[in-house]
Amino acid sequence: IAWFVGSYFGWQFAFILFGAFCVILAVLLAKSMKKSENKTVSNIKFRDALKISELWIILVFGIASGFFNKGVEFFFPTYLRVAKGIDPMWASMAYTLILAFGVPAQWLGGKTSDLFGSKKVLMATSLGVVLSTFTLQFLPISLLGVALFIVFYGISLNAYQPALTSLIGLICPEIMRGTVYGMFFFAAFGIGSISQSIAGYCADNYGLESAFRLLTVFALTALVISLVLPKKREIDQEALLFKC
Repeated sequence: IAWFVGSYFGWQFAFILFGAFCVILAVLLAKSMKKSENKTVSNIKFRDALKISELWIILVFGIASGFFNKGVEFFFPTYLRVAKGIDPMWASMAYTLILAFGVPAQWLGGKTSDLFGSKKVLMATSLGVVLSTFTLQFLPISLLGVALFIVFYGISLNAYQPALTSLIGLICPEIMRGTVYGMFFFAAFGIGSISQSIAGYCADNYGLESAFRLLTVFALTALVISLVLPKKREIDQEALLFKC
């Protein structure tokens, strides 16, 4: 949709269109929140959450994941157009297909986390991301590499999200989950977005192929970190509160 609107009406209208959607959703969300029940407000501080030792490695994992995630999100259509010679319309459709595979992957990630534990799912999805970046760059048949990347990356990237959300919920007490989730998403999508500048500098000076190899290094880093994530299958609220 964004490619179509931008191509025929100008890129400004694409931003206006999706910006309008965001405003509408924000208004609807604000109205629904007014109807929700009042909840007791806690006085949890960031330093209280940082006392959870297992949280530190999860934050580092989130930064590493954000580094490849935000970089791929920003450069993937351009990489397909420049490095693979794919038409801009199909390049934009390719990223839409990644999101389409991500829909069932969200359910799959949550279900397998309950069955096998979040850590195993995060290790598997991190490996899937690494394999997908290798197929995209090094498979001799370009179109096959792109197709496999869409499938593996779309599933791996989105299946890891419910698994990680579950793991965070297991390591922290309910009273500070909002604070911890906020810290993680800042680490993953805030600090992680720095990779766009790093990969952009690499692309300008050494080419898009080099930028994607750098993103592969970030994905490998996340895979290594996933090996030392905490292994939790159930929550112990009393122990967590005592620890904090």
